[in-house]
Amino acid sequence: MLSALPIAADGKSLSNAVWVDLVDPSSTETTAFEKAFGLSVPNKDEVSEIETTSRLQVEQDTLYMTAPLIIASGDEPWIPAPTGFVLSKTVLLTVRFTRSTVFEAVSKELSAGRFEPALAYVCILEELVDHMADLLEATSRDLDDASHIIFRHDNVRRLSRETALLRQLLLRMPNQRANGPHQLCLGMPRSYGEVHN
Repeated sequence: MLSALPIAADGKSLSNAVWVDLVDPSSTETTAFEKAFGLSVPNKDEVSEIETTSRLQVEQDTLYMTAPLIIASGDEPWIPAPTGFVLSKTVLLTVRFTRSTVFEAVSKELSAGRFEPALAYVCILEELVDHMADLLEATSRDLDDASHIIFRHDNVRRLSRETALLRQLLLRMPNQRANGPHQLCLGMPRSYGEVHN
């Protein structure tokens, strides 16, 4: 699916587009963008590349970036969604293969007025950071609630066998760290102040 802002009068032309958002694009949509702007559209394999050297490149004054974004909402699993950004002086291209409320919110916000490609990019990053902060905050609350259930002494008898075993294991962990060879931090000193000669 291809969407562009600002929306052209005929609803199809990309000539005045400042931000083009491609979601699981067809070859026709990819070709339309490449013809309109003379920039290449990264494919799914390129956007999914995990090598850090492939994540950020500059070609002819255009920045090509890829990132695995967590765009889950609510109780959805945190599955990285490969996403590509192509930022030039005249246009921002976003390429992704799953829908996201983050991009939809920015699109709605920017549809009201004029903007530059760099502003669209910054707005997307801000929305992504806010979204991740919300996810982390919700997860922190969930973990806090779970720890209260597992570690409260009055709940021990009501825990399932598996949860009771997990509780026992977690309670033992600090003791193992103090025993030297069983350190949990894989060779890290027992305290930050400890120095080995």
